[in-house]
Amino acid sequence: MGKRLGDVSAYGFLAPSMLVFAVFTVWPVFRAFLLAFQDYAPGAGVFQGFTGWKNFADVLASPDFLRAVRNTAIYTAVVVPAQIALGLVLASLLYPLGTAARNFFRAAFYLPGVASVVVMAMVWRWLYDDSFGLLNNLLSLPALGPIYQTIANLTPLIARPGSALAALYGVVFACLAARDLLGRPRLAAFVAAAAGLVGAAWLARGLAWTWHPHQPVSWLTSTELSLFSIALSTVLKGPGGALLIYLAAMEAIPPELFEAARSDGAGPLAQWWHVMLPLVRPTTLFLAITGAIDSFQVFAQVLMLTDGGPAGSSTVLVHQMYTRAFRDLEFGQASAMALMLFCVLVAVSLAQYRFLRTDWEF
Repeated sequence: MGKRLGDVSAYGFLAPSMLVFAVFTVWPVFRAFLLAFQDYAPGAGVFQGFTGWKNFADVLASPDFLRAVRNTAIYTAVVVPAQIALGLVLASLLYPLGTAARNFFRAAFYLPGVASVVVMAMVWRWLYDDSFGLLNNLLSLPALGPIYQTIANLTPLIARPGSALAALYGVVFACLAARDLLGRPRLAAFVAAAAGLVGAAWLARGLAWTWHPHQPVSWLTSTELSLFSIALSTVLKGPGGALLIYLAAMEAIPPELFEAARSDGAGPLAQWWHVMLPLVRPTTLFLAITGAIDSFQVFAQVLMLTDGGPAGSSTVLVHQMYTRAFRDLEFGQASAMALMLFCVLVAVSLAQYRFLRTDWEF
C-alpha cells in the first residue's frame, strides 16, 4: 500500500511540469501538424478546413521555397564543416597547454557564443556597411589590395557554389565509402587526389583573373555575396561550443595511448592523425548532427542582416516560414514547410550517422 501511495505521489510531483510541457510543447506541435493539412481561418475550429496535400503542393511549386531550400543547403554545407574544422584545430592546439592556459582560452573562445545573436548581427551589420564599414575601410588600404582583388575575382564563383559544393560532398562520401564500406583506403586516396586535380583544373578554367578598380564591396546588398556574408559572420563568431566539446573528448583520452605512440616513434602529427582523430570521431558525429540541425534553423542572422534580400538571394527555410505565417498569413503553408524541414533534418541526421559511425581504418 505504501509503495502504491509513493507511486501516486511521484505522479503528483510530475504533474505541474508535464502540464506545462503539454500546453507549450505537445499541443503546439500537434496544432502545427494539423495546420499543414488545413486552410486556416481565424475563428475556425481545430478540425475544420482540411485541404489534404494542397499546402504541400503549393509550397513545392513556389520558386521562393525552392530558392530557400537551395540557400539553406549551401549555408549548411559551408558553415558546419568550417565550424567543426576550426573547433578541432583549435582544440588540438590548446590540448597540450597547461590547465590554467587551457581554461583561459576555453572561456575566451566560448564568450562570443554567449552574446545575443541579435547583438552580434547588429555588430556585423556595421562591419559590412558599404559606406563606412570596417571591412571596406580595411580593403581600401593599399597593403590589402591583393585581398580585395581576390574577393573581386572570386565573387562570380561565390555566386554559384551549388555545383562545386555538391561535387565536394560527393567526393567526401565516395572516399568514406571506399574506406569504410569497401575497405579500400588506397582507392579512397586515389579518388581524393583525382578529385583534387579535376577541381583545380575546373577552378583555373572557370576563373578569369582580371584587375578590378577599387570600389566598396556590397557585402549585404549584392545578390552574389549576401548569403556568403551571413555564413562568414557565423563562422567567424568562433566555434566556442565545438571547441569545448572537443577539448572534453581529448581530455578523456588515456595518456598511455600517446606514450605508446611516442615509444613507437610517432611524431606529434602522427599522434594526432592515428590516435587523437579516430578517438574523437564520435564527437565529430555529434557535432555534425547538431550543427546541421542548428544551421537548417538559421533565422535571426538572416532577418537582422538582409531580411532575405536582395531579391531573395539570402532567404532560408525558417525565414520563409516566418514570411508565410506572419506576413502573408498563410499558416497552413508555413506549417507544411515546418513538417518538411523536420523530415529533412531526420534524413540528414541518419545520413551523417550512417557515414560517420563506422571506425576508420588507418
